[in-house]
Amino acid sequence: MKSKNEKLKAGKRVKLTNAQRANIRSVLFHRFLMLKGEPGVLADILADWSAKKKKFIKAESLIRADLRAISRKSIYRQYNFKASDARVKKQHSMLVKMFNYSWERAGFDRSWPKTDGKVPLNKLMRSKVLWEVYGNCSDMVGGRMIVSTVDDISTCIDVIADELRDRNYRVCGKSEYRDYVQDPKQGYYAIHIYVEVPIGKRRGKRIGPYVPAEIQIQSLVGHAWSEVGHDTIYKGVAVPGTQIFTKGIVRTMEQLGSGLKSSDHLFGELREQVFGKKDGN
Repeated sequence: MKSKNEKLKAGKRVKLTNAQRANIRSVLFHRFLMLKGEPGVLADILADWSAKKKKFIKAESLIRADLRAISRKSIYRQYNFKASDARVKKQHSMLVKMFNYSWERAGFDRSWPKTDGKVPLNKLMRSKVLWEVYGNCSDMVGGRMIVSTVDDISTCIDVIADELRDRNYRVCGKSEYRDYVQDPKQGYYAIHIYVEVPIGKRRGKRIGPYVPAEIQIQSLVGHAWSEVGHDTIYKGVAVPGTQIFTKGIVRTMEQLGSGLKSSDHLFGELREQVFGKKDGN
């Protein structure tokens, strides 16, 4: 009877274990990264990223300063704003995102695999797909504003958007908000808004050029989930981009996030019982 490896080499479709799938993905990811220094689409994208890095850093600095200025305004004391930080997406994180997106577009998670033993790297190096994910990467620069409870997010988001518009940010319409409060992702809940940051200045007024960025609005409890659940579990694997989440892992993450979100609502109810309902809620 042929082993799984023999069947793979023979081009037969077999059911792989998660460990085997992760190993194939890891091999492919490393081969993908090795192309950074070679002429071609990946090198061209990284050259473009390097050319724009100073603009990203400028936008990051402005977002950090603006969110902190908003959080310190006394008229918003009731919301207990906390400007967490801002960041520029690291080159490696961008490559992980490009790899994952190309992986999904190639259909590897839907069809595992009929192969002759060679890793099909060419399916991940399609110029159109890589430039598409790079060009649509709206979170190359990001910031995070934290509020007291999950119930404050929907109230505060308009306040934050208006404050950013006053600073000449271009803010996306409400229909373009990404609402992970109503539709959590693997336990993660927050609302993301998308902006364009004016990094130029003339006569004291903020002007273009504009840099796309993402602002996350989270509660204190939701922020804790981001730090532990997302940044540690999702991004903290030995080789980022190669993790295989089983249904059991995803279910556990969703259950944990759902429990935290319920507690978050209870914190809001407790606050109302102690201090009364906030104006605007």
